[in-house]
Amino acid sequence: MPRTAELDIAEVAEQTGTTASALRFYERRGLIRSSGRNGLRRTFSPDIIDRIALIGCA
Repeated sequence: MPRTAELDIAEVAEQTGTTASALRFYERRGLIRSSGRNGLRRTFSPDIIDRIALIGCA
């Protein structure tokens, strides 16, 4: 099974209309979890987009 491409924090911010600082805040609060790092940037699995949308609705 091929691995799905990871998104870095800037891509997630752009796709969700959320700032990178908000994403880091959500991670500190345990609402989301990064899947790793690419250099200094956090990376996320593509399904994080749906989770951010759910957080936005709350």
